[in-house]
Amino acid sequence: MVFLRITWKNLVLLHITLKNLVVVTNVTLAGDLVGKHPWYTWVTGFQADNFDL
Repeated sequence: MVFLRITWKNLVLLHITLKNLVVVTNVTLAGDLVGKHPWYTWVTGFQADNFDL
């Protein structure tokens, strides 16, 4: 039961991480098109810090 709970939690965290990665990728691509480099660099830097958890 504990193992299943930990597995479920890891799947949720993995899903959130993948979702953040997709968002960051989309923001980065949009930033390249629009040319707002400082803004998306700050966002991707913030997300990269979250991935270190």
